[in-house]
Amino acid sequence: SHTLTHTGGGETLQSYFKRLTAELRVTDRDLKPRLEQFKQKKMLVDMVKPLLEQSTQGKLMTFGSCENGFWIHGSDVDTCLVVKQCESKQACVSKLKLVSVVLKRNNLHRVQVIGGAQVPIAKVYDREERNICDISINNTAALENSQLVGVLSRVDPRIRPLGRMIKYWASRRRINNRAEGTLSTYTLILQLFFLMQTRHAPILPPFRDFEIPPPPTETGEDPPVFDHMSGELRPLPFHENVEEVRACLSPPYGSNQESLAQLLFDFFMLYGSEDFSGADGGRTVQIYDTTVEKNEQGVIVMRCPLTKKNVNPMAVPVWQTIFAEFKRARNMMLEGASWADICEPVAEAPLQKAAKERRMDRLRAKALAKKIGLGGGESESTSGDGDTDTPGEDGDTPGDVETASPGETASPETPKKQPMSVRPQLTQPPRPQMPTRTLDRLGVETVPLRKEPPPVSPETASPGVSMSPPQSSGSVDLGGVRFESVPEVKRYLQGLLRETHEGTEFTLDSKEGKVLAAILKFHPNGPDKLHGCTAFVVQPNESIDLRPKAFHTLRSDGVCVDFSFSKCIPGLIKWVADNAHTTTNVPAEKTHTHTN
Repeated sequence: SHTLTHTGGGETLQSYFKRLTAELRVTDRDLKPRLEQFKQKKMLVDMVKPLLEQSTQGKLMTFGSCENGFWIHGSDVDTCLVVKQCESKQACVSKLKLVSVVLKRNNLHRVQVIGGAQVPIAKVYDREERNICDISINNTAALENSQLVGVLSRVDPRIRPLGRMIKYWASRRRINNRAEGTLSTYTLILQLFFLMQTRHAPILPPFRDFEIPPPPTETGEDPPVFDHMSGELRPLPFHENVEEVRACLSPPYGSNQESLAQLLFDFFMLYGSEDFSGADGGRTVQIYDTTVEKNEQGVIVMRCPLTKKNVNPMAVPVWQTIFAEFKRARNMMLEGASWADICEPVAEAPLQKAAKERRMDRLRAKALAKKIGLGGGESESTSGDGDTDTPGEDGDTPGDVETASPGETASPETPKKQPMSVRPQLTQPPRPQMPTRTLDRLGVETVPLRKEPPPVSPETASPGVSMSPPQSSGSVDLGGVRFESVPEVKRYLQGLLRETHEGTEFTLDSKEGKVLAAILKFHPNGPDKLHGCTAFVVQPNESIDLRPKAFHTLRSDGVCVDFSFSKCIPGLIKWVADNAHTTTNVPAEKTHTHTN
């Protein structure tokens, strides 16, 4: 139903497909890994595997693109060490430190352990400082996902080149980096699989058609959910035989004869259409049963058919920035553009560019407010201190991905905002300039968590949140980080929000995550905000105000919920005052400077 709009010479869609297919095959030939890369992979695994398996009593397995058919020239090798009795994140990090020691002793050039990531990894570098291998612990969900992708990629010879093309495009346009808050390769491949499942003559069957359900329990109840961190490997819950998967197709395998170009064209026609823009709600896509449903999150949600989880949680502004790239590719294809032009690399990542544009909007709004006399000097919302409640930041109006909880209102300590007047207001005296203090990264002191913390009242107690009574001189211990005063807590959070890149996640057992979890319990709606929280993430602030970023909780269902830390401060002040009589001094020898 699509036609080319203005290709210059009246080119038909079929002639464009023919031209584009030829270009795609040349690009794919250049993207495929060379024989030397496969040899290097074998040498690396043959050297590392016995070392790590002997020292950890585990099993090292490769996964990801190097195993599932979407490996690209120059890519690294992803490995997973499956180890029993290593179920907590802390245990995984300790095991990775052992991995680092073992590899360094055996002449591996450099090993970097990244323990603060959602999935901790050890990155291995060669003498040219190239990242040649990533090692994770008990990442068995990724092992299963990789095997599923590998099986489906072998069903039809067009799937692997299409996957490499999409991955190449997303990398060149800089929206294929989960660490930066954009799309993982697994998300892109699931998008491709959905397209393959929904052709007039399907190329792939729904997952449910080749799923192997777990055997029923003796009691007839649902079987327990498999623990992917157990260090065990279960039988795969789907058929691995490609012929059995093909047998699920109707009409039969081979009925679809569409070209590479036509399939890639329809990929961008689908995901670059207004249906996925988020304008009338987001879309939840399931390759389990090939359904698409509207969601209230305003973003695309790709669910893993194995875990049923959202594989790529994100906030609305992030998806809108990514969607703009899908729409750009769609429009260029409708104009008959070459694949090289569609994949033209960008110098600046779209998310960083969008953040810079928001900062410029902020400065322009500040200058305009000053020009027309709306507030003298620097306002709270433009000072960058994160001290003022803003629409959408705390769920009072629609936030990044969900609306306010029923009955949610502003803190009683926070006066209601007055309607803005067009009349010039009286200039307020400038606030005293606080002495500049670099916190957290350059000097916040921490103390170890006490084994037996002094009791706090039941109404303020929160499972998993470390809260120690205030120390002398009004100091307070939040999640193991000691602050000399409440204003220091406030400045710490302002600096953390200001210095952190959008898309950065803080796990619950990271230092930042512990502080955020501890402070959030003082929010008027703290229990609701913390419910189901698996991590904290810094995301763009969707509300129409002057603040570019906000803290969000990342829930287990993939929903991001924004919150204002300034609403937590009144509760913290009250708590400090109420617990002043329980002052406990921290021994000097246990206090140390915490650095990242």
